[in-house]
Amino acid sequence: MKRAVELRSKLDNAEVSVSLYMFSAWGLMWDTVFKTTRGVPVMRSPLELLMPGMELHILVISAWADLLNYEEIFRQKGSIARLLCSVNMLVSMIIMAL
Repeated sequence: MKRAVELRSKLDNAEVSVSLYMFSAWGLMWDTVFKTTRGVPVMRSPLELLMPGMELHILVISAWADLLNYEEIFRQKGSIARLLCSVNMLVSMIIMAL
C-alpha cells in the first residue's frame, strides 16, 4: 500500500522551487502562501517556523490534516480510512467537556 506522502523520497524541481519560495523570508510575514481546498489558509510566518525544535503553529497542523483528509478520497480500495481532526475541532471538544 502506497500513500501520497513518502518522507524518504527526493523532491522534484517543482517541490524544490516551492520550498525555496516558502522559506525565503521574502514578502510580508502574514501573506497567505496557499489555501487548502476547504479554505484553511497557511501564512508565510507559520511555515518559516518549520524547523527542528520549534513549535508548530495551529494553522500548519490544521492545513496538514485538511490535505491528508482530502487525499483519503484517492486511497486504495480495502485500505483503512483515516480522518484527521483540525486543531479547532479538538479545542471545541475540550471546551464542551469542561
